[in-house]
Amino acid sequence: MTPQRWRRVKNIFDAALEAAPKDRESVVDDACGGEAALREEVNHLLNSFDRSDRFIETTAVAENLGLFDGPAPTISEGDQIGHYRIDSQIGSGGMGVVYLATDGKLGRHVAIKVLHEEFARHKDNLRRFLREAKAASSLNHPNILVIHEINIGDETNYIVSEFVEGQTLRQRLGCKRLNLSEVLDITIQVAEALNAAHGASIVHRDIKPENIALRPDGYVKVLDFGLAKLLETRQGFFDGDDGQTAKGLILGTVNYMSPEQAKGNEVDERTDVFSLGVVLYEMIAGVTPFRGDTTSETFANLINAEPQPLTRYAPNILGEFDRIVATSIKKDLGARYQTMKDLLSDLKGLRKHLEFKNEYNRVGVLPSGGGARRDTVTEIFRSGDLSEVLRPDHNSIAVLPFTNIGADVENEYFCDGL
Repeated sequence: MTPQRWRRVKNIFDAALEAAPKDRESVVDDACGGEAALREEVNHLLNSFDRSDRFIETTAVAENLGLFDGPAPTISEGDQIGHYRIDSQIGSGGMGVVYLATDGKLGRHVAIKVLHEEFARHKDNLRRFLREAKAASSLNHPNILVIHEINIGDETNYIVSEFVEGQTLRQRLGCKRLNLSEVLDITIQVAEALNAAHGASIVHRDIKPENIALRPDGYVKVLDFGLAKLLETRQGFFDGDDGQTAKGLILGTVNYMSPEQAKGNEVDERTDVFSLGVVLYEMIAGVTPFRGDTTSETFANLINAEPQPLTRYAPNILGEFDRIVATSIKKDLGARYQTMKDLLSDLKGLRKHLEFKNEYNRVGVLPSGGGARRDTVTEIFRSGDLSEVLRPDHNSIAVLPFTNIGADVENEYFCDGL
C-alpha cells in the first residue's frame, strides 16, 4: 500500500469511527464511491477494530485499570488478612487493590492483591483463576514475580506475592533515557523471563514498561502474567448465566499490542516478541513506533503503517541493533523472530560484541590513524542521546501476576491474571 493510499484509508477509517454506528456504512460508501478495493480495505480495518472489543486510552490503562463496577475492598491500615497485617495501600490493578503488608510468620514485607467483590461473585471464574494462578506460581525464574500464596473461596479473596523495591520501567523512562548497557541488560532479562514462560506454554500478552520492574540491585522483574488473557476474552470475562460482561476490556495496551492482537486473531509467543520489540524501540527512541494522536490512529498505524526507522532518533545506531529491533516488530509473523530464544540469542550476541569492543578500546589498541579512543555508547548513538546511567529511586511497586499456548489443562487456568 502506497503512503498516499494509506492516508486515504486512514482518513475514511477515522471519519467512520466518528460517525454513529448506524451511519458508518453510508460514510464509507460515500467516501469510497465506486472504489470497491478501497471500501474493502477500510471495512477490514473497521472490522478488526470492532473485534478487539472496546479500546480505552493508553494513559488510562497505564497505572490503573478498573475493570469492575463493584466496590473496592474496604481494608484499612492495621487490618489483618490471614497472618498478614496491612501496612498501606500501594496501588490498584485490573481485578483488585494492592496493599503492602507484613507477613506475621516470617516478618517479611509482601504485596497482597485483594480481589473485587464483583469478580469474586462468579465462582466458575474463581475456580478457573485459581487453577491458572497455581500454574503461574510454578514458574520459577529470577526475573518473574514470585507468588507466595493464593486464597480463594473465603470472605476475602487474595493473592500474596513478593514485594518489589524499586520502580517500573515507565517511571525510569520518565526520568531520563537509558544508556546502551542498561537498554540491553533490561531487554535481555525480560526476554529471559518470557523465554522461561514460553517453555511452560505460557504467553504474557501485555508486555509494556508498566509491567517491568527494576530493582535497585539491577534485577528486572516481569509483572502481571495473566492480565492479558483476561483482557482478550472477546465475550467478556464473566461466563455466568446472567450474561454479564466486564466493561472496558481491551486486548493488551494499544501502543504495545501486536498486529495479530489488534485484529483479534489467535496469538502465540511471537506476540510477546513484538511487544518487547516495541519496548526496546521506545527505550532507544523515546517514543513508541506506532503511536498516534488518538487510540484509533494508533490502532490504524499498528495494522498498516510502517514505523519510523530508529536512525531518525539515533542516527549513529549500530546496524545490528537496528536489525534486531526491526525484526522484532515485523507485522508479518513469518518475518518476525519465531521464538523468544531467537531474539535472546541475538541480544546476547550483540552484548558480547560490544563488551569485546569496549575492552578493545579500553586497552587502547586501535587501528593506525584511529585517533582518540571512543566510548562504545557514542560509537552507537550520537553523543548525549543515551549517555546517562540512572540510579533508581527507592520507590516501591507491586503488581500481581501469562496465555496458555499448550494443551495442558493445568496451565489453562493460570493465565487469566490479576
